[in-house]
Amino acid sequence: MKARHEFALNALAPDANVSALCREAGISRKTGYKWLKRFKEAGLDGLESMSTRPRGCSVQVSGEVVLKVLELRRAHPRWGPRKLRVVMARSLDADEIPSERTVARILERAGAVRTRRRIQRCTTEVPEAPNTTVNAANDVWTVDFKGWWNARDGAKCEPLTIRDAFSCYVLKAKLMTTTGAVPVRGEFEELFTRRGVPLAIQVDNGPPLGSTHARCRMTTLSAWWVATGIRVIRSRPAHPQDNGGHERMHLDMRYEVEDVGADTVEHQQTGECHKFCG
Repeated sequence: MKARHEFALNALAPDANVSALCREAGISRKTGYKWLKRFKEAGLDGLESMSTRPRGCSVQVSGEVVLKVLELRRAHPRWGPRKLRVVMARSLDADEIPSERTVARILERAGAVRTRRRIQRCTTEVPEAPNTTVNAANDVWTVDFKGWWNARDGAKCEPLTIRDAFSCYVLKAKLMTTTGAVPVRGEFEELFTRRGVPLAIQVDNGPPLGSTHARCRMTTLSAWWVATGIRVIRSRPAHPQDNGGHERMHLDMRYEVEDVGADTVEHQQTGECHKFCG
C-alpha cells in the first residue's frame, strides 16, 4: 500500500512521467493507470487489492436443465455434450438451451464423464531412418496393409502387400477380410514355401505388423518372424517416407485395383489384384 500510495502521489505531480514511474515500480503502464484512476476516485481505499472473483455467472442454468442433461446422459451414456445439447434444444425454449461447454461442465461436475485409459507408449524411439540397403533378392521384404476399401457387395477389402526391396517385385497382394495375426501368418507361411525366407522384413508400427504400445514394439506376428530367424526393421512412427517405395506402390494399387472395383472380394482378387502382382 505504501508503494502504491507513493506511486500515485508521484504520478499526480506536475509534469510527471507515468511511463518512467511504472518502469521504476516494476509494473506495466496498464496497472499504473489503473492504480491512478482508483486513487482519484476513492483515495487510499481505491488502492486496496480487489477480488477477481466474478460477480455473476453467465453460464448458470436452472436445476431442471441440469437434471435433464443427466437423465439424457444416463439413458445414452455414449452421447457427448454436442449431441446432448442438440437433443435438449428440441424441448427447451431458446433462452434455456445451455451451450455445449456448459453441458460438458455439468457432466464433469456430476462425475458422468468417462475417463479414457491412458496408453503408455514404448519409450524406445528410433532416432533416425532405418538402413535398408539391399544387395540381392530376399535381403529385405517390405510389408504393409494398404488402406481398406469396400467391394461392390459391401465386403471389406484389407490389402496385405509384400514387396521385395531389391527387385521391387510385388510378391503378394492379398485382399484379406481381416488383419488378424493368424490368417496373416498363413499368408506368410505360403509365401515362405514358394519364395524362400528373407533375411529381414521392414514394417511400420500398425497392427498386426508392429505396435507402439507393446514391449519392444513386438506383436505375435513379428515375434514369430524373429523366432524364424528374420530381422525385423521398423520404420519410425509417423514417417511413411522410411518405406517410400512401398507407399508409392500402394498409389499404383489404388488406381489399378481399388478404383477399378469388382462385385466381390474374390472377383477382385482373381482379376485386377492378380494382374497387379504380374
